[in-house]
Amino acid sequence: MPVCQSKISICASIRVQAVGLLIAAPLVLATNLAATIPGVVMALVGVGLCKGVYDANIFATLYDVVRPPLRGTAAGLMNTLGWTGGAIAPVFIGKMSARYGIGPAIGSTAAMYVLAGLLAIVASRLAAGSTKMSGA
Repeated sequence: MPVCQSKISICASIRVQAVGLLIAAPLVLATNLAATIPGVVMALVGVGLCKGVYDANIFATLYDVVRPPLRGTAAGLMNTLGWTGGAIAPVFIGKMSARYGIGPAIGSTAAMYVLAGLLAIVASRLAAGSTKMSGA
């Protein structure tokens, strides 16, 4: 398995994102399983903190792997994909809730967090085996 060599590395940023996503997944489920409003609030605060850990590294990682002349375009594409997903997800969750109930719909969100976290781990391993492209 490749190992990150630099003090500040691409794979470390991606691993931090993976940790944020993987810790958030059971907290998303906890929002579904909580029996009290304070329980829901505590779970959502945890999800928010984990999402912050993930979000804090998005652009840093992007800028580490994209050459400077292309960073604006890459950031625009990333924002477009993110906002598109944010617009489409409630429609799918609504349809899923109507058909299967809110529990399975929230559970599917937690499953997406796990999938994204695992993909981030794979990406960090790929980044560990490649060189930094930014030249900065």
